[in-house]
Amino acid sequence: MGLLDGKKILVTGVLTDSSIAFHIARLAQEQGAQVVLSSYGRVLSLTTRIAGRLPQPAPIIELDVTNEADLAALESRVRAHFPNGLDGVVHSIGFAPEAALGGNFLNTSWEDVSTAMHVSAYSLKSLTMAARPLFNGGGRVFGPQPRDYSFKLNKKLKSLARKSALTYKAKDNNIVVLEAFSFDSIKTANYVKIMADLKLTDAKTLLVLPAANNNVYLSSRNLKKAKVVTAAELNTYDVLNSGTLLLTTETVKTLEEAFAK
Repeated sequence: MGLLDGKKILVTGVLTDSSIAFHIARLAQEQGAQVVLSSYGRVLSLTTRIAGRLPQPAPIIELDVTNEADLAALESRVRAHFPNGLDGVVHSIGFAPEAALGGNFLNTSWEDVSTAMHVSAYSLKSLTMAARPLFNGGGRVFGPQPRDYSFKLNKKLKSLARKSALTYKAKDNNIVVLEAFSFDSIKTANYVKIMADLKLTDAKTLLVLPAANNNVYLSSRNLKKAKVVTAAELNTYDVLNSGTLLLTTETVKTLEEAFAK
């Protein structure tokens, strides 16, 4: 008995015998699973030919994951082969128009980008929802997992990065130091007036306060180009991403004390 003995699995994206989808289907069959493949249109004949290289015959259903009619018919088409439904689905679909490939991304139209996103990413959600009625007592859908490019820096390196970013802002004369201020009430107009007085109405600004001030923060919240943080929340990205950095005199003292540690 294999690990998948008796399981019923739908595998999408089998186009070549070197594809991930093909090898998933092959291994699933070798481990005892029954597999149904999906394809459509011009590539249907290609999938049919490649399916013949699997250890066992596998039925092929028509499915275009961007076609609502095909998604609505998925349940009936699968049940024609597996009356009791599925135990799992493998999403292995990726496509982008030629104009979006070959390092030409900066010249790619939104129409081509949206097509790539729809077929390659949003289709995972569409396929999952269409397959839900086939999961009797639960099932699994396997799709691509985004790579996590994040990494951790120690406190000294983070502090050094912030200090360097602030230095660049200062060299470019993009730091403005203000006297401490506050608002008696929450009004966007209050924040707009300060930006107007500083002649920064159309600028992308980052105001750094020494401590939380709810009235100031909420007054800025509706302004797309304005952001308010505390000195403790300040990070390198926010500094570099801002056009003009606004610091109060108390904020300057707070930052100097932090960098001195």
